[in-house]
Amino acid sequence: MNRTSVLVCDDHTIYREGVKTILGREPDLKVVGEARDGSEATHLAELLKPDVMLLDLCLPGARAVDTTRHVTSKNRNTRVLVLGMYDDEETALNCRNAGASGYVLKDTPVLHLLSAVRHLRNSGEYLTPASLKRAEHSTKPKFSKEADIAWQVLSSRQREILLFLAEGFTYKEIGARLHLSVKTVDTHKYNLMRKLNIQSRAGLIRFAIRQRLIEA
Repeated sequence: MNRTSVLVCDDHTIYREGVKTILGREPDLKVVGEARDGSEATHLAELLKPDVMLLDLCLPGARAVDTTRHVTSKNRNTRVLVLGMYDDEETALNCRNAGASGYVLKDTPVLHLLSAVRHLRNSGEYLTPASLKRAEHSTKPKFSKEADIAWQVLSSRQREILLFLAEGFTYKEIGARLHLSVKTVDTHKYNLMRKLNIQSRAGLIRFAIRQRLIEA
């Protein structure tokens, strides 16, 4: 039997050991490594090239979205499943836009976790929590014609910042890349949201998808 190799990345020893035990009982799955922080996770992912990487959303040392981007850019065959505590659309979409193939809650039932790992191995996606399912399967948000027109008049800087925000970067990270202060980035964000008549970061992500700035 061709067993699915899994890399478990979590800084909590008890949780990590629990997941390893659960996966180890399955004849078609095998744990090939474990990591306790972001740098160890990226190193082992490159070294071991697992089929599936279980990645804690709040793993110390690096943001989950950055680790996901790095791992999937180095090895497209490794599928990243992010495990987090937040059942909200924005978190799930940020992970997916960074390249993750799924997002599940850390308190998800064992059978759901196993199903997710197997589904990812078969090149699928595991669309949980419910908020992410809503984002994928519900009708697209109805942006006004005014918003579409406003897109055309956004400055090049505002478009850059919109793209970074949609990709999950923080104000500080955006400022460092564009050589701007955090306050200036925040001002640009406020102005572009006002022009687009969008009230949340999740709304910006959906708008960026609509404009094909990022992949859905």
